[in-house]
Amino acid sequence: MFRVVARVVAFVVASGGVVSADQRDDARAEFTAGQAADKEGDWHNAIEHYQRAYDLAPHPFALYNIANDYQQLGQLREAARYYQRYLERAKDDAERARVGHVMADLRSRTSTLDVTSTPSGAKVVVDARQVGTTPYTGTLASGKHTITVSTRYDTRTQLVTPEYAEPVSVDVTLHAVGTLVVTGSPAGATVEVDGARIGVLPTATTIGSGPHHVVVTADGYQRFERDTEVAPVEPTKLEVDLDKQETPPETLTRAYLIAGLGGVDARDGSKSGVWELGIRTKQYQFAMGLAETDHALLINLLFRYALFRHPFSPYFGIGYSYVHTDDTSNTALGGTAELGVRYDIVRGERWTLSFRASVMATAYAGDVPMSGESEVRGLFPLVIGTELSYLTDKLNF
Repeated sequence: MFRVVARVVAFVVASGGVVSADQRDDARAEFTAGQAADKEGDWHNAIEHYQRAYDLAPHPFALYNIANDYQQLGQLREAARYYQRYLERAKDDAERARVGHVMADLRSRTSTLDVTSTPSGAKVVVDARQVGTTPYTGTLASGKHTITVSTRYDTRTQLVTPEYAEPVSVDVTLHAVGTLVVTGSPAGATVEVDGARIGVLPTATTIGSGPHHVVVTADGYQRFERDTEVAPVEPTKLEVDLDKQETPPETLTRAYLIAGLGGVDARDGSKSGVWELGIRTKQYQFAMGLAETDHALLINLLFRYALFRHPFSPYFGIGYSYVHTDDTSNTALGGTAELGVRYDIVRGERWTLSFRASVMATAYAGDVPMSGESEVRGLFPLVIGTELSYLTDKLNF
């Protein structure tokens, strides 16, 4: 290693000019003291002597020795700074090139890397290559690097540019990991955390610490919801006992209805008309109506059931009919059956307008003219029309 320490005389002579004799003597003494400290390996003391010598008689030799002593101390960045000051005053090209290589070597020295995290055990990735888990100790070449520290629940990234073998320390705080344990009844109830299903009762899951929203559901039981703070490391336990769901009384919407329909009798093509008043409750109807054909007058009491609660639904009905015909002097009580479809054209807050089409079959016993004998007769009105319902209130059953 090149060291300009051999000839103190050269140092003093080269630092002449405006420097007085006394200053040169003091500079020579300080330079000599610096050499002595170098021999003892007392780099700090040597630097102080060389610095005083330079202050008394500025010369690049002192700067060079200061740089060399900082290099011995491992303070490579400070060494490079003094080498640079030396180069600014050095005259020899070969010497300048040599010191330039020394500076480049100092800058490219390998650095140590220490990565820690809270909590520990996080994955460490350096420039897209996994190198271990925290706490991690390794080395880094000089230049730019990307350090990534991650767990399942959190990731932190840091850019570093080590130089001059300076140690690099990366310390990150990640979202801590905890365990949520959910127990209780009924067994098999679905457990969701933050909108994601994690299992069924009883269950345990590893999750990031902090607040979480827990929902537990089961058929026939009331829904359970709670915000829970999951602690790091130690398990957080949540006991859930779902209450059975009370079956509320069924509420049927009641509406008064009025209907008017017209058509023909499917048996002989005679005209038919139907007028009704009644009550409609969701899928059920109770109606009293007046039906008229060319040959008979019927007073009907009917019960209807719609297959669906949709706006469009088939329905069937049964009931009794009081029948009076033109060709008999008596009246008769008969039975009526009905098949039809209903479509709610308009559904308002209070009013519902519906379209209906149906075929009715009424059987009754009538006397045969001139003979006095009785026979079973039938009427088969095929009708279409509209029905208007007015909502009144609600009935509980």
